[in-house]
Amino acid sequence: MFSSFIARLRSIALVRMFTAFTRVSLAIGFFAPGLKKVLGMPFTVLPTTHPVGYFFDAFFQAQEFYLAVGLAQVIAALLLLFPRTATLGAILYFPIILNITIVTWSIGFVGTNWVTLFMTLGCLYLLLWDYERLKNILPIKERRSLAASKMWIQTAALFSVLGMLGYALVAMINLANAWTTFGFLGFAIAAVLGAIFGLFLSLHVRLMPSE
Repeated sequence: MFSSFIARLRSIALVRMFTAFTRVSLAIGFFAPGLKKVLGMPFTVLPTTHPVGYFFDAFFQAQEFYLAVGLAQVIAALLLLFPRTATLGAILYFPIILNITIVTWSIGFVGTNWVTLFMTLGCLYLLLWDYERLKNILPIKERRSLAASKMWIQTAALFSVLGMLGYALVAMINLANAWTTFGFLGFAIAAVLGAIFGLFLSLHVRLMPSE
């Protein structure tokens, strides 16, 4: 249902134009500040007595990290400019701009905090635009078959038993004072943890793409 909704949006010329506008605008928004970092220039001239100036001065002093962030911004901006690489650009762009947004709101960077928030929302829109490309790496829910349900239960039960056997072995030698600390309660804890491990294992198998 969501896929068909995105497909309809992608067929509308005006929406396609808005997507192109968003990509180019976000690219411009990253390229200039990213290049500034790559060239080793300070991001702001505010004094260190100001919270914003204090933060960015410390950021500037971490030269290797400062350069790495700048390079990531420039690369994300360039990737966004070309339709074939725009999806990868949005994936790289999002965690960077989300982090910047959190920072600007945390230090009270008035004005810029709203700009970065809208940039984050714009990047999120681009990720939704490329939903069809991204859904294969997302935990999309599918109708679960009876056989799949049995696999979950069997795997959880298996690792629950293995957990209790493991605890029994540990208790026999009283490794790390396990028996002294937990006693018979340790069997219940081991069973629950084993079952949880089995469920996560089944989930991972479930979400693995078929070859």
